[in-house]
Amino acid sequence: MKFIRTWLLRRSELIASVDPPKTTFKVSSSGINNPSILLMQKFTREEAMRADKGVIDTAYGVLMATPRTASIDNRSNPVYLRHLDRKERADETGNKLIDDEVGAVAEASREWHRK
Repeated sequence: MKFIRTWLLRRSELIASVDPPKTTFKVSSSGINNPSILLMQKFTREEAMRADKGVIDTAYGVLMATPRTASIDNRSNPVYLRHLDRKERADETGNKLIDDEVGAVAEASREWHRK
């Protein structure tokens, strides 16, 4: 795997690393036990040529996220937000609120990169 990591970092900048919960892909039968998602920004031709010469800027931040919930449990049943007393939370129209921290990663990413 070291070859793959080295190749990726000589061809692109790592923007974010997200380790979603195991239930994220539970609905599909793909059987992903420990999913990880990398967001990469491909180098321009000039950046790639500099990287091939060993000139790589590594002084940049990387968003790291480990969301706890992905809206479903191990049996693919929906998971809802709860109050401290464990009662399910609902919006103003009475609809139950889904507990999905994976969806919040996109907003966190936008905030991270605005800085």
